[in-house]
Amino acid sequence: MVRFCFVQGIIVKITTRQLGDNYHNEKGRVVSLVSQFCAIVKMLETGQKIKLDQAHVETVIPAPGKCQIHGLSE
Repeated sequence: MVRFCFVQGIIVKITTRQLGDNYHNEKGRVVSLVSQFCAIVKMLETGQKIKLDQAHVETVIPAPGKCQIHGLSE
């Protein structure tokens, strides 16, 4: 069974080195879904938007007491 990790508004970390060292381990917010397995991610540091496959990211687990989904109160 395949699980989908993309939900609009969550924070993800890029785990692949295929995009270069500038993006490896950088964090971004999912701004829109292209398909079940692909999303547009806006990088938190630069604001640049990148189209990513879910195989190239991992979900960032928020610190206790913090909300990860944009728009929900902390």
